[in-house]
Amino acid sequence: ASAVLGLGSDDRFCYLRRQGGGEGSAPWRFGVGDQSSPGVDQVQVMLSPVGHGYILLGKLRETRQPVFIRDGEIAETSASNFVYRHDGKLFTVEHDPDTADAIVRLNGDQVFRGDFMVQEIVPAPAGESWALIGTSRSRGINALLVINGEVIDGNVPNMVGAKRVWFSDDGAHWAAIMQPQTGRQYVVMDGEPQDEYRAIQELSFSPDGARLAYWGRSPTGAYLVIDGEEQDGVSTTTPPVVWGGGGAHVGWAEIATNPNRFSALFDGARYQGDQNLHHTTIGLSPDGNRMALMHGPTIVELTEAGISKHERVQVAVHQGLSLIPIRRCRRT
Repeated sequence: ASAVLGLGSDDRFCYLRRQGGGEGSAPWRFGVGDQSSPGVDQVQVMLSPVGHGYILLGKLRETRQPVFIRDGEIAETSASNFVYRHDGKLFTVEHDPDTADAIVRLNGDQVFRGDFMVQEIVPAPAGESWALIGTSRSRGINALLVINGEVIDGNVPNMVGAKRVWFSDDGAHWAAIMQPQTGRQYVVMDGEPQDEYRAIQELSFSPDGARLAYWGRSPTGAYLVIDGEEQDGVSTTTPPVVWGGGGAHVGWAEIATNPNRFSALFDGARYQGDQNLHHTTIGLSPDGNRMALMHGPTIVELTEAGISKHERVQVAVHQGLSLIPIRRCRRT
């Protein structure tokens, strides 16, 4: 016998095993706990994010026909895409044989129908929102975005595998990168378009979901955009921002090469350094009200009140880029 073991979302053992005289002499059987599926070949397994549900796609050994098995039972379906939502409900995509329309169902209930070739379905990490990206036969070859069954104006980049839509952690807000015929890009948040740039990079929601930040590239450099407003300063690189206090505070680094300028910013307070400014060592206090980073041997601390330095200090950099002083600091 051969088996592959793992743990499901509820810490139950999952296994994929084959029994028989030789490796290819018996079909695979998938099981969760003490439940086992019918034997199949060419197995693809998807585990539910909650409980011990699963989807198994394969071919029955007896008939060599494709089979869809859900939670141990063979089910009738013509679906070709399967995506679990965070609560264990299942999105499926099938095509009407007469019209070729894509039909999206959630636990069997139709939630969308259209002349689409579906590229991906993206459920929100919480709540009931979801996104669909695909192409439409009647609208050309460009990829379109559907949010909760509504087609959004504009086109998303036609790059399967690249992230093109984001949800906040609570699922209440969404954002997407759109790419018009000009080849430039812009962000749409909750249906509202923002300014165009040559490219959009490092898009992120704040932990509380209320704020959005990203870098917009232009011929003169990259500009950080927070809550739809372009911030002062230009950067050559586009490091991700750091959020504090759930989203009440935001910090970032700017690196410009012409002229050379290395800066760190936190809620509008700017500290300008040089090539010895270690922008990759940014750390936040536990309450998110302070940001610190290294400038040579000096710790630079930024708060709403301004900037302070801690000099002549030994520092240990621990996991998560936390800055831990191990000898008394002197403030200057």
